[in-house]
Amino acid sequence: MNIASYAILLFLALSRYKAEITTATSNCMESGCSDDQQCRDANNEDCKDETSLDCQCKSNYTHGLIVTCYDAYSDKTKHVYSVPIAQNGTPIPDPIWSHRFPTSVLTLRVDVDNIQKKAYIYHSNKHSIYKNPNYNYGNSTENLWTVLSKGISSGLVSLAVDWVSHNIYWTDPTFKWIVVQSLSSSDTSMFRVLIQENLYRPEALALDPTDALLFWSDIGKFTTIVVSSLSGRNRKTIVLSNLLRTISLAADHQGHRLYFVDTERDTVETVTYDGTDRKILLTKSYSSLIDVAVYQDTLYVADIRALYVINKTNGNEFSMTIGEDVYGYAGLAVFHEEVQPVTDHCQDCGCEQICLTELGGATCICKDGYHLNEDNKTCSLIGTYFHRALVFSNASSICILDITVLADFVFDPVCVLQTTGTKYMVFDTDQRNIFIANDTAIYWTNVDNPKLQLLTEISGSISGMSWDGYDRNVYWTEADTGKIWRTSIESKAQVFLEGLAKPHDVLILPHHRLVYWISERNGSTIESSNIDCSHQHIVLQKNDSLKWISLSYNPYENRLGYTMVTSYEDEVTTIWFHSLDDIDYMTEGECTGAGPISVIKVFDENNRQNETGPCFILNGECEQICIPNRMSRMCTCAFGFMLAEDGKTCMSDPVMDEFMFVGDITHTSMYQIRLNDKNVQGIKAKGIKPRYDPIHERVIWLTLYGTKVYSMYLNGTGQTDVQIDRKAYLFDVDVSTGNVYFVSEKRYTREFCIGVISPDGTYLGLREGLLYVYGIVVSPSDGYMFYIHNNTIVRDTMDGTHPETLLEGVRASGGFTVDFKTGYLYWIERSSDPEGFLIVYCEADGSNRTTLYTFETSSLNKYKPNNLAIHGDDLFITLRKQSTLMKLKLSNPSDITEFTVPGSLGKIGFVSIYSSSAQPKNAFCSDHNGNCSTICLPTPGGGVCACEDGIQFKEGSTSVCSNSKQPCLFNIIV
Repeated sequence: MNIASYAILLFLALSRYKAEITTATSNCMESGCSDDQQCRDANNEDCKDETSLDCQCKSNYTHGLIVTCYDAYSDKTKHVYSVPIAQNGTPIPDPIWSHRFPTSVLTLRVDVDNIQKKAYIYHSNKHSIYKNPNYNYGNSTENLWTVLSKGISSGLVSLAVDWVSHNIYWTDPTFKWIVVQSLSSSDTSMFRVLIQENLYRPEALALDPTDALLFWSDIGKFTTIVVSSLSGRNRKTIVLSNLLRTISLAADHQGHRLYFVDTERDTVETVTYDGTDRKILLTKSYSSLIDVAVYQDTLYVADIRALYVINKTNGNEFSMTIGEDVYGYAGLAVFHEEVQPVTDHCQDCGCEQICLTELGGATCICKDGYHLNEDNKTCSLIGTYFHRALVFSNASSICILDITVLADFVFDPVCVLQTTGTKYMVFDTDQRNIFIANDTAIYWTNVDNPKLQLLTEISGSISGMSWDGYDRNVYWTEADTGKIWRTSIESKAQVFLEGLAKPHDVLILPHHRLVYWISERNGSTIESSNIDCSHQHIVLQKNDSLKWISLSYNPYENRLGYTMVTSYEDEVTTIWFHSLDDIDYMTEGECTGAGPISVIKVFDENNRQNETGPCFILNGECEQICIPNRMSRMCTCAFGFMLAEDGKTCMSDPVMDEFMFVGDITHTSMYQIRLNDKNVQGIKAKGIKPRYDPIHERVIWLTLYGTKVYSMYLNGTGQTDVQIDRKAYLFDVDVSTGNVYFVSEKRYTREFCIGVISPDGTYLGLREGLLYVYGIVVSPSDGYMFYIHNNTIVRDTMDGTHPETLLEGVRASGGFTVDFKTGYLYWIERSSDPEGFLIVYCEADGSNRTTLYTFETSSLNKYKPNNLAIHGDDLFITLRKQSTLMKLKLSNPSDITEFTVPGSLGKIGFVSIYSSSAQPKNAFCSDHNGNCSTICLPTPGGGVCACEDGIQFKEGSTSVCSNSKQPCLFNIIV
């Protein structure tokens, strides 16, 4: 479940509660009172009896759990609850204190400074952080919240308070930075973007001020957890494999362990501060885990619909309910003075603006737009205007908006320059220059000294512009002259390339020394050349009605992006680098006095610094994971791989017999597990259904409902694919020939087919016009294939010529396999209970149908079987949304154990096993492919030769096919 896309936003809650509950004073009366208010005025918590109006004094609880919640009866009311906890961390369910917050509040994260008695909330629908300067149990807090900082995106923001030096840190996944703001100053601009380099999408955040450590998660191609000092220095990646979306972190300063929630893996896990000793503490299938907090031996975990309390040492777990009105949980925090010791290194440091705690001391930094002077305490202004901004042009001006004001609903831009007819705009962020083009000329100006100056006049019709930050040149295209020009402030304009066909939308990749542009040459083309004009060539060409209209570049994946438009004006297709459904940030507002906007660009003075990062270009030449360290980098590998001697590529050490394949549907990854010692080796491909071809020593796999069958050697080389023009979702491999028998669904119909693909990509259809097919297995030594079709089990010869029904009334639910030792067939079936499942088997002729195992309805949240594999006397069962397998003894079905795979796999959705001793081959076809020129198909007692669809045997031959047409779209990908 993608919590950021909808679940969190449905059930969010709000704010936070304070830490210290004072002892009842002498005027507290546990006696009758005239009304509820009198109880409160007398420093009592509440009337404990509505009828008798007996009062109840506040208890002496000095620590507790703060929970933000969503009201079950209103989509507007939010609650913050304070749950007292005992010294050992156990929650005390009574009394629980509650406050309501303003109806507009929608909160994701909360934290508190227990020493200064201040609370902080992230207010997502206001894109702001709010503070409460005097957060007390007995007081109404609704009118005390004020804005601490604006300009925070509406993504999954995390915040954490440094209670030692009194700063607050937060992540912003949309702006891709980590910010620190001083809580010692009333100036709301007293913040600094602390970390921006080499960040993809920072989300979770935690602090340990006693050790001066900052932890965060970065969600990207490979999600990581990183630690640094509180000043952002000395970054080190401590968790770098088998993570998907880590949205919450909690630091235990006493145990020096980090706890984290991975909401897409449905796990709560822990590691030491240096990243070692990783453990999975909790797995909750079908959950929406959102937050975690820790106190002594107790871990508190918030699901959107539940709150779990876990003992860290023994794993004991129970869930608790907070109030009858709670519909969903959102944020957690623990308050206690013991976890917030006071040793303020900044007290005597003398920092003018912001002071940060360092290990054993403190350091001064400056807010955004200022730099630290030589005395390392005072700050001076850098430049005059903005450092991260939106720059746009309207009919008469060039205007600038600070990037963070996008959180507001009324934008108030600063228009710095008068100009008309602006069509294109590019930036030199190093020198803070803006280049502006209209129909007749290109001008330039400086952000800090806005004065328009002519750069060059234009003779043709400008159709695109780009900036080369290495050579400091401006490039532009002229569609009518067929030229690309370049110039700079120091040199005259010169023709870069000419003789082009209506070029437009030029794009410079300075690190690659490449130039791209779009032309209209025999259709729409994307063309390229080196920066020295050499090697001009066509990259892509379209000869149909589609046209490319713009280019972009994604450096993280080293991919060129483009936008296409059809010949119909109302049909536009955009191809982008991320999911079209994934909108990181969107806001609507009124830009006061701006008028119609013609061009808009982002100005970020840190862009050039980011682009020179060690992992920015080509992933630092690392095959899998690149870990930046200032201007150097370290390559490392994902789970199941090891780094090769070149320090860049990753390799595995596969075996060729006695192993299990598993498909990790959480990470879309495949692994080989040795059966004798559970050693795990990764497979260099994305997929979830791997099987083995022992003849060619290749792994065969499918993607989820894809239209290709993939193959490659176990060492990751020689990848191939066969396009079958239909959705393939089930398959098995003939170990005698390497032929793949697969089930597919024809597009736009509900008609299913069974076909076979040979190792060279030749396709032959065997069965057409089938209804839904639930499983297929082949037994080549016997020459039979079995499949479940329309509630029947069918046995057919492997050439598809003799189908016969073995068993009817099968309520199949997948997981079809064969025990080669006995010939028995096993499958998963729904029971008479609509929510129940069975494992059933029969003999090879369909007789002796028997239920082997029944999954009880009460256990379905944990046990929903979906795939089977057999090795010896063991039946391995994948369980939906589980990272372990269930192992059942065929000879004694009550003997059930958990088969745990070493490492941190996600949910295992597929399993297959290869053992040469257990899977006999077909004698006819395994001997030189049965002397068949194309395909050999096992049959009972032998085999037959076959040709691909549409091809006949040569005259007088039953083994040699005539000259074939091209194999079925067979591609080598190596």
